[in-house]
Amino acid sequence: MPEPRRYVLTGAPGAGKTTLLEALRHRGHVTVREAATDVIAERQAQGHAEPWNEPGFLDAVAALQHRRQADVDRHGPVQLHDRSPLCTLALARYQRRPAGPALRTELDRITRLRTYQRLVFMISPLGFIRHTRTPDQLRRIADLRARAQTGVRRVRTPSGGRPGRTAVEAGPGDREARIVADVTSPGANCPTCGQPRLPITYTERDDHTGRACPQRHQWRADGDPAAVPGAVSDGHDDRGPATSVDSVRTSDGRTWRIGTASDVGWIAGHTTPGLSVTAAIPPVFAAYATFHPPGGVSLQTHEHAVVRELAAATPDQPWWLGYLDTGAHDIVFPYAAKVSLYGGWSYVLVEAGPEQALTWRTGHLRGAGALPDLFFPADRSWLVSALWDDTWTDVGGSAPVLAALRRSPLVNARLVRPDEDACPPGLTRD
Repeated sequence: MPEPRRYVLTGAPGAGKTTLLEALRHRGHVTVREAATDVIAERQAQGHAEPWNEPGFLDAVAALQHRRQADVDRHGPVQLHDRSPLCTLALARYQRRPAGPALRTELDRITRLRTYQRLVFMISPLGFIRHTRTPDQLRRIADLRARAQTGVRRVRTPSGGRPGRTAVEAGPGDREARIVADVTSPGANCPTCGQPRLPITYTERDDHTGRACPQRHQWRADGDPAAVPGAVSDGHDDRGPATSVDSVRTSDGRTWRIGTASDVGWIAGHTTPGLSVTAAIPPVFAAYATFHPPGGVSLQTHEHAVVRELAAATPDQPWWLGYLDTGAHDIVFPYAAKVSLYGGWSYVLVEAGPEQALTWRTGHLRGAGALPDLFFPADRSWLVSALWDDTWTDVGGSAPVLAALRRSPLVNARLVRPDEDACPPGLTRD
């Protein structure tokens, strides 16, 4: 019997996980209730007022999570779990309590066996809290659990990376249930190579939707790999066809505009080949710098710091995200039309924002990070670009923007002149 695919739904109390799981259960899906609320209910029935503060609480939750996962394994090939032991670990870290023996054992088991899928559904709040079968006083821990939820994003998956996340905006339940069911269904796997599809769909000109996997295979929603609509050359390279689309739609129902040559016309043809920063950044800014992860800082921490500083220094607006098509790295939307930059390199350009810059991608030329190879805000007040053969990233912008980057030791920014070699000390070009 094949190993079941186990997906985790998580989010703060009141986010709508119970509503969503009920809708999925009524559709015939195998769902697993949250363990913590049931542990609390049982302990309170025994006269314990605040069991979440007791030493054995986290171990009891982990043990129940393990039993429930084992109990449902025989009921279906796909399971949807309300939280996981990783969420329990996040709560332990927030409470500044060590993981007990049962929780440590369970974490070791799910890591070794890769029990849960890397894709995690992060449910955003409903705006109200539904009454559940547990007593109302259980919601007294809502604030604690909500704050601890931020720790989930810092818990690494069994593969060593952070979870891939699909954000689902909760509501009455049915629409969101369709999103989750679509992404987790057996038909979500690529009919050519069997890999899970990317959590995106393409809106085609003929109203068909297409799907794609990390290996760049594409197929229609009916699973027919031969029925690929609109597959045409993008005119820049022959590494893969591009569909004639104006936008792409992710599984959360949001639509994202695909950029064209006019959106990067201020960059294309305005850089200067060579070793200086202007090989990546047009000479239109007041200041220039390079950055790369400092010693002892992970790539993910570094990239989050970069985006945090840029977002803080930029008025709220869309960001253009550009993914360089090397033929070997994730470009998020592998069949979207591309634009040409830097002497003929092809980029997928998508209008999105800082959140997508940190969550859409699964790796690039510089490592297992998420950042696009090129990105800038709609007002073009700054530009970040990492060229193919560089092991660092270039940036141009105003003096205040670059000063903000330089103030963060996690960014590790270094000012450079437009006429000097941009290679940072201690680094080399690939």
